[in-house]
Amino acid sequence: MAPRVPRLVAGPSGRQMFGSLSQIRGDTTGFLADVHREFGDVAQFPVPIPAISLNNPADVDYVLRTNAKNYTKNTVQYGSLKLVTGDGLLTSDGAIWRAHRRALQPAFHRTMQSLTLDAIRDSYDHFAEVWRSEGAIEISEAMQHLTLEVVGRSLFGTSLSGNADAIAQATLKALKVVVARARTPFALPSVVPTPNNLRLRSAINTLDDAVAELLGAPSAHPDAFITLLREAHEADPVRFNLNAVRDEIVTFIVAGHETVASALTWTLQLLNEHSPAYGLVQEEARSGVDVTELEAIPLARAAFAEALRLYPPAWLITRESIHTDEIGDLAIPEGTLIIMSPYLLHRGDNWDNAEGFDLNRFADDNSQVARADYLPFGLGSRMCIGRDMALVEGPVLLASLLRDFDVVPTNNWSDVGMTHSVTLHPTRRMEAKLLPAR
Repeated sequence: MAPRVPRLVAGPSGRQMFGSLSQIRGDTTGFLADVHREFGDVAQFPVPIPAISLNNPADVDYVLRTNAKNYTKNTVQYGSLKLVTGDGLLTSDGAIWRAHRRALQPAFHRTMQSLTLDAIRDSYDHFAEVWRSEGAIEISEAMQHLTLEVVGRSLFGTSLSGNADAIAQATLKALKVVVARARTPFALPSVVPTPNNLRLRSAINTLDDAVAELLGAPSAHPDAFITLLREAHEADPVRFNLNAVRDEIVTFIVAGHETVASALTWTLQLLNEHSPAYGLVQEEARSGVDVTELEAIPLARAAFAEALRLYPPAWLITRESIHTDEIGDLAIPEGTLIIMSPYLLHRGDNWDNAEGFDLNRFADDNSQVARADYLPFGLGSRMCIGRDMALVEGPVLLASLLRDFDVVPTNNWSDVGMTHSVTLHPTRRMEAKLLPAR
């Protein structure tokens, strides 16, 4: 018999958890918000290991930054994601993570901004031409294809537009299975041919085919991500073997486009609900400024940052304690699961009008982006390596779109619902006509 898990702090009972199973699976952030309202910033869940939710910025900062060395990604969340990405930067820990981060960091230095902007411009121009001929899009799908093309051109030096739909669908399919496995206490091993496992294998095969195509393509820019991967493999073929190269490519195909696509989709949904803000962002984009100059599009930047606050791509972060610790007044045993939700932190009492969309929140005060309770890309040493690229890509693509088109919904974008995948997605389709700017 397993030893009884000590009750460290108040939290829902086993009966409450059982009664909330449907909400946990369908509305995880709503469940966590209910727990926070009833039990406060720190609560314990009745599961077979110590499991604590933290919803205080200082506590979250301690786990993710101050004492990050004591908290590993050895959790069900990242273990499930590893089925797709392997030991890429998103899921790896320790020596593997440090070696890969060191090898790949130069691809994301500020000196690469011009290469990124060229990729953003070329990717947008390609899809703008497609959209002009089609005249109508589904927003989430269109943003997936657009951001995937940016990833291909900026990181791998090649267009992925020919495979965009297959790769985007494979990504969504794989992540849906990953989330289902993370929510299932006794998921069968991935080699067992269940329907979910077969879907996952099909999706991984599609992603692996894309990797093979990328590795076989001519060398890209000397500082591009794919070039650095090849050089790392040649310099250390043991530590950076072909499996490691594959894991990093899949990681950046999946995470590199999924996060920005999600954020852009929510930005357009929020602007549609707040038509004065939409008008201001569009007026800025059509004022004759160079939309690839971030300083020239502060409102587009503010809209994107506010969407990241309300719908952060990394809406759930988990860690496991390596050694005993203290968080505030709470003793943390070794092996404790720590659950943190940027979605809740971004809507906490520290924010004015926390649930509302405010275009001015980030327009004039850049220090807001550096707040400890604003962490759409994580916090500390494990912050997403592509954060700066995303904060360029999102506003530039948004401003480019609103410069060239009037985005006119053809179905109801209000109350679209929210699907809790690895990132947050609208539950319903967001369809629109793209009318050329007049």
